[in-house]
Formats: sequence, structure tokens, C-alpha cells
Amino acid sequence: MLLFVSQNGGGKVLMGCNGPTGSTSASWIGQGSTYTFYLYNASGCAGNDTTGLLCTLNVVGIAPLQPQVGMNKLDLLMQYYGDGSGCTICKGVAKRLAKKAILDAKYIGAGYLRIGVSDYNGSGWLTDSVNFWAAEDAMISDMNASGIKLVPSLMFNESQFAVNTNTDMHSFITNPNSAAYLSFVRFITKFINRYKNNGVIDFYELHNEINLLSDVDEYGASGNNPIYTNFTTSDLFYYNQRIAALIRSLDQTHMITSGDGLPRTSAEHLVIQSQWVGGGDFTLDNQTQFIQYLLDTHKYFDIVSSHTYNGGGDNDRFGFTGVNNAGLVGLTKRITDSANKFLYIGELGDQNPNSL
Repeated sequence: MLLFVSQNGGGKVLMGCNGPTGSTSASWIGQGSTYTFYLYNASGCAGNDTTGLLCTLNVVGIAPLQPQVGMNKLDLLMQYYGDGSGCTICKGVAKRLAKKAILDAKYIGAGYLRIGVSDYNGSGWLTDSVNFWAAEDAMISDMNASGIKLVPSLMFNESQFAVNTNTDMHSFITNPNSAAYLSFVRFITKFINRYKNNGVIDFYELHNEINLLSDVDEYGASGNNPIYTNFTTSDLFYYNQRIAALIRSLDQTHMITSGDGLPRTSAEHLVIQSQWVGGGDFTLDNQTQFIQYLLDTHKYFDIVSSHTYNGGGDNDRFGFTGVNNAGLVGLTKRITDSANKFLYIGELGDQNPNSL
């Protein structure tokens, strides 16, 4: 068989000659370009030996990823925008400190920064759009100049859009016509259309640990605050499906991750019986249930997200014990490898560091 490829509608180039089970690589595929692959039956390995077209395949080049270490800098955009310091006259200083943070990250060899790109509490992107997007542009320009990639956390504060639109969280998650959901869609669309062709984007992160709000009684814990109504993992599953589809409709060239934290020790049991139903089922999940939950909640994402801290015994599962034991991370990596997905440890922290 002969394999040909054309780039962006150009002429066909012979890529390889292989048997029925052969393979070949295409490391030259570039981000954002479109390619058409043609597979032919052939009598030999010359370009004119084709005897019949078997199939064609159209693909878009995906942004490459490679293992690297980055840093969390949640408030970087807030500093550029000027609301990270709480001090009006300090805005100039905050911006200079923000630029220094980028240079510091570059100096120690960080490959990317994970940043909350919709602010944290406000809606300046909508109500003060000129200044907000100018600050976003300035931040991204400085990151490009320093060669630092961006992992944009599209909504780091999970209740931000709910609070700003006076929408309860259950409606935000379950109702695609709710004011909060429509506002978030509008922000995502604006951000991606503005920066998707900018080389600074590494991949998109949806939230920060929103999985830890599902199946537990956030409404009760908030003192029955009408904003923090409860939602289930099942609700979140269909919400993730909608948001992932939106992002892919806007940008086919970058991968997506959830931003989820490490699943609760009873996550899969709580899926079956939420905390507000008879007190919930807090039976510890076994390894099979851990795998089930992890893969179910990342069905619509290219990259599995997990956060790991060595305090509180959260990593002590399935026979892995000890403050400095990374066995659970290793298990998670084996799970994601088997599912043909990347693993992103979005947060890594020592509970009680005794050295710097």
C-alpha cells in the first residue's frame, strides 16, 4: 500500500510504502494546518504504482505537547488588569511585579504558567472590556516575549459566573439557557477566538477542581446560600460534554483538560448516593472504582487532570502509604496511558515543607 498526503489542499506527496500492518510517522505535521491522507493499493513502492484508492482521511494538526514543569500563577492576569492588589495606586507596581513573575519563571526553567484568565470574582471582561482585554493582551505579549506557554484556566473560581449573574450553581451546570452558562459561553468564545492562533496557548483548562463540588452538600455547607445549590457528577458529565464540544467548535488545534483535583476517596460511591441523600455513601472506593470515576469524568477531555498534595492522607490509597510516596501518581499515569490520554498534574504541593 502507498500513503500520500496533501497539506492545505496542495499536491500529493508520497509519505510511505507499507504492508497491511505497517506504520509510519508524521512528526512534520504543523499546528493548525489541514491535511488529507490518501491510502492506495499498489503494485510497488513508486508513486505511479497505485492500483486503487482505499480511503481518504482529513485531519487538522494538533498543538504538540511534551512533558515539562510549569508553575501556578493564578493572579497574573489580575495583576495586569489591576485588581489583584486591592490598592488602586499600586496598579503600576502590580503590573511590574507580574512581568517579573514571568521572567522569574523563565529564569528557573518553567515551561508554562497556569493562569485564571477570566479574573477571579469580577466580570471586567464584559463591563470594562477595553481595559480588561488590553491587560490580557499585554500579559500574553510579555509571555510570548519570554517564551513561556499559557495554560488558561477559563474559570478558576467555579462560582464566578453564577455569582455575577445571580444564577444558582445547579442551574449553571444543568441548564444551557441559564444566564451564568450563557455568560461563560460568551467569555470562552471571546477568549478562544482572540488567542487560538497565538503560539502562547499550550492547552485549555476548563475549571479548578469543580469535581470536588459534585455529589457533596455544598448548599448545606454554605448555610443554605441560594447560589450554592447542589449538583451531581452525572450533571457535571453532560455539562463537560457541552463545554468540550463548544471549545472544539472554536479551536480544533489545542487539547482540553478538566482542571479536576484528585477524586475524593469515596467519589464513585457518592456518585451512587450523594451526600444530601441519607447522608451520602462515604465508603472508600477500591482501585477499580477509582479508575472508573477518573475515566468517566474525563471522557470528553484529551488530558486527565489531577492535583496531588501529601498532607491529610489523601494519597494513601490502594496500598500506597507515606508522606513522600508518589505511588498514586504512578497508578494514575498507568491508567491514563491505557486510556491513551495525557496526564496533567495541575497542582503539586508539600503539606509541610521543611526545606526550600
